[in-house]
Amino acid sequence: MDDLVPVVLFAYARPDHLRRTIEGLRNNAVPLIYAFSDGPRTPDKESGVNAVRKILRGVDWCDMRLCERAENFGLGKSILIGVGEVLRNHDSVLVFEDDIVCVPGTYDYLSAALRHYRDNSKIMSVTGWTHPKVIPSVLMERPILMGAPECWLWGTWARVWRMGMEREAMALMRESEANGIDIYRYGADLPEMARVEMEKNIWAVRFLYLHILHRGLCLRPPHNLVDNVRI
Repeated sequence: MDDLVPVVLFAYARPDHLRRTIEGLRNNAVPLIYAFSDGPRTPDKESGVNAVRKILRGVDWCDMRLCERAENFGLGKSILIGVGEVLRNHDSVLVFEDDIVCVPGTYDYLSAALRHYRDNSKIMSVTGWTHPKVIPSVLMERPILMGAPECWLWGTWARVWRMGMEREAMALMRESEANGIDIYRYGADLPEMARVEMEKNIWAVRFLYLHILHRGLCLRPPHNLVDNVRI
């Protein structure tokens, strides 16, 4: 494994959103992208999926490694499998979905954080998103470490993925509870989300309970670096 931090990009059938995401990545001079293009869930999504794949195939300003799924995995399965695949060959990753736009400097900032905290077992993730009401104003330009991870532009390490991301959220929740840890720590809705994880094909509740179980921390920037595309 090397120090290069790849971006792992998940796309489906929203070409207009994806163009803005790609432009943000280009403005950040991202050197390596692993793009996972999910297959159409229904026939009416085929044109959108084809348009997305045309955009991804046209990326010539970085090393683009494109995986075009023949079937529809859905977001949860796509992220769990795709991130796991990339982390078998890289020490860390930054994860984008196709509706996230980042400002210039985001990639360098978060890549530096992933390298700096690589061997700190208490820090389990980084994110480019933060809410102005979350970060105390007295911190000024300093990042902050908090317990709950994020799913809007986030990064993690292979060491964290191996700590339990192959386990379902319910198993992580039950182990947390058995260890006397508050399973509602990061939201009253988490146990219900864990219950429907497989049915709803979601992934983030698993990442949350992994942080809860291991009492991990997430590094947040002092200012929000990303936004969700709204068209």
